[in-house]
Amino acid sequence: DTPRTCIFGVLPSIELRLDPSQIKGLLRVAAQWTSYMHDFCGDTTPDDSGLGEEVTGAQGQAGIGELMESDAVSMDHLYMSMSLLRFSVYIYSHDGVGAEAHLVSVIVSSSLFTDGSSSNRLRMGWFWILDRLKSNSNLPRCQ
Repeated sequence: DTPRTCIFGVLPSIELRLDPSQIKGLLRVAAQWTSYMHDFCGDTTPDDSGLGEEVTGAQGQAGIGELMESDAVSMDHLYMSMSLLRFSVYIYSHDGVGAEAHLVSVIVSSSLFTDGSSSNRLRMGWFWILDRLKSNSNLPRCQ
């Protein structure tokens, strides 16, 4: 028997509070890195060859047959789960104009099996954005 190892983690909350000047700084850094990577890698387009390939014909039939004839039962020997109960980002200027975004309940889990295969899962909860942006419109605002 292969022993099973389980790892669980829970993060109650992550909060980021940013003002517009910090966002500008982050965007400048991101632009510099994008420019650097463009110079470094040149003009490339993403190559999606190999993604979504289908197994057809004799190759596919052999794979199914092998699975059906296999006597070995694959068991998960390592299970990991990490939960984030709440992720919040607040972006406000000094005069109270801005927005906030909240993500509640994210769970990532992964299992490694004795046959070398793995299974990964991502479960998302709720997401919402609240804004306190100035508007010249006379329309009612709903949140």
